[in-house]
Amino acid sequence: MDIPLYSVFLQALTQLFPTLGPDRGGLAWSDLDFITTNVWRVAETAQSGRDFVQQMPALGLPPPSVKVYFDTLRSPRRLHRVQQVQAALFQELQRGLGTLRDRLAAFPELAGRQVWAADGHAIEHATHDAPRRSSHGTWVRDPSHGIFALDLRTGLARVLAQCPGREHEIKTLKRADARQWGPKGTLGIYDPALIDFRYWYVLKQTFGVYIISRWKANLQPVHAIDLDWDRQDPRNAGILAVQRVGFNNSGESRKIVYQDPETHLVYEFLTSDMTLPPGVIVQLYRLRWDIEKVFDVFESKFQETKAWASTDTAKRMQNEFIVMAFNLMLALAGKLEREEGITDVKVARKYTGWMQHREAQAQAQQRSVSPWVKVLRRATQLSLQFIRWLRNHLRSRTPYAKAVVLLRPLMLAYLR
Repeated sequence: MDIPLYSVFLQALTQLFPTLGPDRGGLAWSDLDFITTNVWRVAETAQSGRDFVQQMPALGLPPPSVKVYFDTLRSPRRLHRVQQVQAALFQELQRGLGTLRDRLAAFPELAGRQVWAADGHAIEHATHDAPRRSSHGTWVRDPSHGIFALDLRTGLARVLAQCPGREHEIKTLKRADARQWGPKGTLGIYDPALIDFRYWYVLKQTFGVYIISRWKANLQPVHAIDLDWDRQDPRNAGILAVQRVGFNNSGESRKIVYQDPETHLVYEFLTSDMTLPPGVIVQLYRLRWDIEKVFDVFESKFQETKAWASTDTAKRMQNEFIVMAFNLMLALAGKLEREEGITDVKVARKYTGWMQHREAQAQAQQRSVSPWVKVLRRATQLSLQFIRWLRNHLRSRTPYAKAVVLLRPLMLAYLR
């Protein structure tokens, strides 16, 4: 009998699960069924938890009661189990996609270092979240606010933290275990919301983690010393100035001033890494935008715009499932490329046309597009046609081989 697509999609997860210890006995809903079912929920378009439970029989999934479903989402033990599985799955998928390509290979200085783009992402509150009175006297409900990180080599995502209530991202991250950023040498790329020099100092001195961000206009260093840089290195093209700056006994950072060759706009960056070429710092920060595109996938393509339940545990669990589904889809796309030679040709063709138009516009103004825009292009993207293909054939339990045949034309052209 042909293996169904859903088995291939979930294969990395189901094969890994037994190696992490058995399910707790006597459960009305096993941990494996709970995890795989909620990954499936992300791939589906259910409007609510009740809607999804009602859909489950039609999907061939044994449904729990509505009470069991929501009780399980609130369980701290289940969250711990989900995070354990997520961490192991991430490492497994990272190894697989890492053999396919290394997006940062053009920067040998980054060899062996983890490089993450990170940011917070908020969605609408849960239906039954309790309201609070705002400073203006109105009743409001706080959004569900998670902090995510994106591996810039492979495109895989993970959850860093869940902000309780309306807590600011930096406060949440400072309370969290700093080791979650990664091992010594890790680079974290974040917008200026993360600028806290004492926090940067602790990350660097204690954990060997370095941050790249944008300069803020109100920053006032206690000293600024001009530094030289390698003007012969083509990666440093556009660098106007580099300074070593210090802030109130919190270590030193580098300020990098860069002019974009396409727009002639000047940008200023700040990093606690003192050794990487300044042009590499600039390009890594430019890649931070990739995590915003991932958030667009979560909201627009997965339609995950609202919290599933009210507790912080349930909201963190939802984010873990969103990330797990996203990573499994990337892994499936990698498998299709590696074993079937299927790539999203239509997306690549569209990108090529867009780049040609962009380069023509720049040349007309006697300017140029940075070559790193092409070199560092995202390796894997999830088009909506790919996600719809997966969703439809998960529902119908289509055999994998047949689903692959049906996918090929979808990767060559947009539907008309």
